[in-house]
Amino acid sequence: MSYRIETEDAVVVYSGDTDYCESIVDISKDADLGLLECSSPDEAKIAGHLTPGLAGKIAREAGVKHLVLSHFYPVCFGADILGQCQKEFQGKITLAEDLMRFTLDKK
Repeated sequence: MSYRIETEDAVVVYSGDTDYCESIVDISKDADLGLLECSSPDEAKIAGHLTPGLAGKIAREAGVKHLVLSHFYPVCFGADILGQCQKEFQGKITLAEDLMRFTLDKK
């Protein structure tokens, strides 16, 4: 499941548990902020969930401006999640933390 929220100033996309598919790329198209789940490192892929590399691929293909990775399973702790994502996406990447807030620049 995913949501796309469009206002006059910004586009925000949020994904729940998902896997790579064209639909998630389509809904993320040109998002100012893309919040994608990232449950495991690339080497420990879990069916129905994204890895940092897949989230980065989605962000790159969709033209996301700022990618936020969230929903980390314990297997992520100690892994180079950011580095794995940067292999696919060279834009702005943030690793989410509880209670994090974002301010989007107006277009």
